[in-house]
Amino acid sequence: MKDKQSLQLIQMLCKKKSAGGMECADALGISLSTFKRELVRMAPEYRQNGFAVSGRTGYGNGYDIQIFDESKFKNYLEKLKAESPAAGADMNDPETRVRYLIRCFLNPDKGYQRMEDLSEELMLSRTQLAKDIQAVRAFFEQWGLGIVSRPHYGSCLSGDEKALRSCQAAMMINEAAVDEEGSIYLKPHIDPETESILSSVLDILVSTCNEKTYDLNDITARDLSAHLAVAAERIRNGHTVVFAENIRRELLSERDRDVAAQFVGKMETQYGIDFSEDELCFVILHMSTRQMGHRSMITPEIQNLVQAMLEEVRNKHQLDLTQDSDLKTFLGMHTAAFLRRLHYGVNLTNPLLDDIRFSYIVSYDMALSACNVIAKKYSCRITADEAAYYALHFKIASDRRRRSEARNVLVVCSSGRGTAKLLDESIRAGFSSQIGRLDTCNKFELRGIDFSKYDCIFTTVELKKAMPLPVFQIRTFFDEANARIIANALAHRNIDEDGSVYFKEDLFFPDITAETKEEALRMILGRISSARALPAGFEESVFERESIQDTQYGAVAFPHPHGVVTEEPLISFTILQRPLRWAEEKVQIIILYSFPKEFEEENTLYFSFIRQLSRSRHFLRALIKSRSYETLLDLYEEVIRKGQNRI
Repeated sequence: MKDKQSLQLIQMLCKKKSAGGMECADALGISLSTFKRELVRMAPEYRQNGFAVSGRTGYGNGYDIQIFDESKFKNYLEKLKAESPAAGADMNDPETRVRYLIRCFLNPDKGYQRMEDLSEELMLSRTQLAKDIQAVRAFFEQWGLGIVSRPHYGSCLSGDEKALRSCQAAMMINEAAVDEEGSIYLKPHIDPETESILSSVLDILVSTCNEKTYDLNDITARDLSAHLAVAAERIRNGHTVVFAENIRRELLSERDRDVAAQFVGKMETQYGIDFSEDELCFVILHMSTRQMGHRSMITPEIQNLVQAMLEEVRNKHQLDLTQDSDLKTFLGMHTAAFLRRLHYGVNLTNPLLDDIRFSYIVSYDMALSACNVIAKKYSCRITADEAAYYALHFKIASDRRRRSEARNVLVVCSSGRGTAKLLDESIRAGFSSQIGRLDTCNKFELRGIDFSKYDCIFTTVELKKAMPLPVFQIRTFFDEANARIIANALAHRNIDEDGSVYFKEDLFFPDITAETKEEALRMILGRISSARALPAGFEESVFERESIQDTQYGAVAFPHPHGVVTEEPLISFTILQRPLRWAEEKVQIIILYSFPKEFEEENTLYFSFIRQLSRSRHFLRALIKSRSYETLLDLYEEVIRKGQNRI
């Protein structure tokens, strides 16, 4: 009896006091004799899981279920539900089908999968099932796993044990989704049962690290817990890893061995399993490759590599960080850790990838430039997840550099020296790290002020005479409104600006038709060159950046040159007549831009709008429906005003 049929029988008998043999057989789609024979075969398994199905002869009697261990029965029932297509699930939904197929192939108890059985369970035609299997096969290939077939047996998943574990760990903290082209990708998702398992392993991991004063990376802790939880389950089911002797020796000599050994001891006690030496090495591997390197690991080779990375960033992005000793140290330690991951063939996942790519666009591009130096030297491919970790280092360095360029402020106040002093102290208390010099004066003292000493003016009174600096009207007494205005001013933001500051009507293209990404880019670049003078090599730079990594974020594409190539911002906004495939998904809106140096730091409102736009289906639908420049400006104002009200 298949799992699906056992589940159907149990659910039927739990709802009814009893059911006749023929009724049960018909419900399961088998003959009465097959039903009776299968019940005899399944009886030991049922008893082992806390229940029995038995039948009584005579009129009005039939088969019923007796539960004598509620806990075991409940666990068995949940297991059947997890391993069978969910009751009432829509198998016309591609995501539901592929999730079930992935679970089937990853389940060590399932063994070979017969296509006729899967077709029957999913109520699918052989043709559709073959298409789904093809998509699932391509999905598993990301980990070097394959679906192999054996005549008269069926198909099963095949591959290295470490690769299989990596796939299972990814599935613990994500779920499969299907794009419009039928390709499978992962999106973050953890169900309550998995959350409980991960929390249990994480508790053991954290307590061990605390006892050993071992620095556990918060960002990668959940991913590490998933790998360790999968390892425990695989060991319990008799599946173990084996390392080559030279790799085993290397791992056992790692500085992380002691903390890994203590963790393994706690896991053995908690879960009643035995970790072999190879399994200890597996734990060492995943702990050591998720650690930031330490200063002693920064060899002369790595120092030279970091210098080359920073020179590439300077050349491409016009930002000189070559003298930032803190950045050099952190890049060196991170690179040492990356080279260790490269040596052992371990790829990190980054749970903050999408946020980093989209929130720190310029820093992420700097990281891609730096990583390109590593990729060329070691003939390797650096993943987006790894580049995002590097981006954090560049973002911190950029912010640190910006903080060192504190702004000088003049406060104009005519309410008396006491009130002026109170306002002075309030501003200093709230923004001390962003302000270098802060002076106060009254309206009449402005005549003798040397404005070259200041970056901006805050005033509580109306200044009718034009000033040579940006002027921001504030209230006499410090409140939330003042804090908002001052924060925006110190960040070079103008809350009164509208979308036309960024989006120019002659660069708004609502009518482009293209079949491919390359065709769309060339048509957009052609339109831009008709309206603006582009520097030499602009088009080549856009395609170069796209070749390094696609620029799709959600349902919008953001192509741009590789590095800083223009002195003024250039932003074009395109709405395609029909969506086209860019990377993982199709896009219909393309924002091709080129930013000058420090644009990201000085125009945070623009990026706030772009983030909201790309994540809001409502906004995207409104733009695609209207294809109107005015709609774009209206949406900008709506987003910015709401954002200001939340500050």
